[in-house]
Amino acid sequence: MKNKFRFLLSLVLFVALFSGCGKDDDEKDTSNPSNYFKVDGKYYELKVGYLQNWGMDEGFYEGYNTDLVLVSDGFSLGGESLDLSGAGDALYFEMYSSQSDQLDVGDYVYSSSEPYPTGSFDYGEYYIGYDISTDEYDDAGFFTNGTVSVSKSGSTYEITVVCTTSTGKSVTGYFKGSLTVLDLDLFGMSKDVAVKTSFMKNRQLVQ
Repeated sequence: MKNKFRFLLSLVLFVALFSGCGKDDDEKDTSNPSNYFKVDGKYYELKVGYLQNWGMDEGFYEGYNTDLVLVSDGFSLGGESLDLSGAGDALYFEMYSSQSDQLDVGDYVYSSSEPYPTGSFDYGEYYIGYDISTDEYDDAGFFTNGTVSVSKSGSTYEITVVCTTSTGKSVTGYFKGSLTVLDLDLFGMSKDVAVKTSFMKNRQLVQ
């Protein structure tokens, strides 16, 4: 499994907070966030969404490796390396789309076999109370089954998550809003330099 997630970019990025309007959900009331993921009956708010295009890799997967990252308040991009820093809650999916700058509309279903087809994800994880500087967290898990459903109107995505972790825990989520596209080709950044690293450095901790 290749490394995942941490951003190293060569240009200063403008990052805005997006808090889209959520859909009605019988499971939650008005005190719950519109954009969220839910674990063990508790909601965790999501505020910002990113897509990171890692290009094509014939033989390993079909189409483009387009990672989806949804995070709460508390994370930021900055510093000399423009790395992701801070602390908060997060969802991450390594997804495969037919387009480099956006996600295809439809269902992305978990796949464990190469070459990973478009319309699938091969890895996903959630984090609660994760501090990047210390690599400590309150709770975490990675997904071994599930579906990420994507619809779109203009530049606004509507994303629904229904997944199961390696320990059998159910994780659901919803996000409606824009996604900031981070394209390595656009920024002229070599994939050998811009290494993505998963939040989860040691998956044995949550197995």
